[in-house]
Amino acid sequence: MQTSPETHANLNKMTRPASAVSSGVGWIGLAGLLVWVAGARWLNAQLHVTDFGGKWYALGSVAAAGVSMMLWSVFVDKVHRRPTTGINWDIPARKLRETLPVSLTRLAGLWTTWLLIGAVYWTARWYHTGSYAFVIDVMEARFLYIPVYAWMFLLSIPYIFWSDTRSADPHDETWAFGAWLMGETAPDWEKINRHLRAWAVKVFFLAFMIAGVPGGYANVVLEPWDDIVAHSTHLALWLVSFMFVIDMGLATTGYLLTLKPLDAHIRSATPYAAGWVAALICYPPFVLMGGAGRSIIMSTRATGFSGCAIRRFRRIGRALSAR
Repeated sequence: MQTSPETHANLNKMTRPASAVSSGVGWIGLAGLLVWVAGARWLNAQLHVTDFGGKWYALGSVAAAGVSMMLWSVFVDKVHRRPTTGINWDIPARKLRETLPVSLTRLAGLWTTWLLIGAVYWTARWYHTGSYAFVIDVMEARFLYIPVYAWMFLLSIPYIFWSDTRSADPHDETWAFGAWLMGETAPDWEKINRHLRAWAVKVFFLAFMIAGVPGGYANVVLEPWDDIVAHSTHLALWLVSFMFVIDMGLATTGYLLTLKPLDAHIRSATPYAAGWVAALICYPPFVLMGGAGRSIIMSTRATGFSGCAIRRFRRIGRALSAR
């Protein structure tokens, strides 16, 4: 296919949009993950125990990558100073009493969103079977006798209160959702739909990523080195597992750290139903990829997701794309 000189000229003028995350963030996150995995393999070889290949240590590799990436982002890239975060550091912080009504509305929107997510996690049966069961274990894990999900609600209070005192415009998508729920304003469907789509992307794929981290991590950490190098096939399989550990670990970190202060928040999610269908059919509970060739009816029957719910899902997708 031939193009005109004018088209070539226009293409030459086009530049790729700047990434919200620098290459340094990716490299330092990879380094943190590799250090954790190397340390786990060394401790496993020295102490001859399998604990270091367990599920919770697998999350440690995610934490090692995430902490490294956050420190680089803040102290080297200084992403928190970018105007795209929506945080204005050049003006004095507002008084808490001035922003309290807005903060309470945003908390109402955020907490309602989390309650809806929790309802899906706890009622959809595929989240309680197989590798997905680990997601529920993580949410119910206790730190200082308080479950993780309760810590999320508690820590969101100071975060929202602080961010609103520094925000250039706290009337964001979360506020729009909360204001509609509380009857403060007429619904701003554009903002509300952006809010719901962004959270749908995050929670759907974050659960998949968390569930997928432990399996490959155990293979990489626990496989004896003599067995790995004994045959080229063994080495190839181990390297494939290692590749997925890196992939799932960094992807999990990315979904966990979609925060405005890190300038890593989700800007937008596609409003088109076709895009959602193309993405979701590849993952549980649908899983139309692979040689089994299972249909949606077969997959959802096994997980307790009814055909009626599928039809509702399609109608919701069409409604969101139409707004």
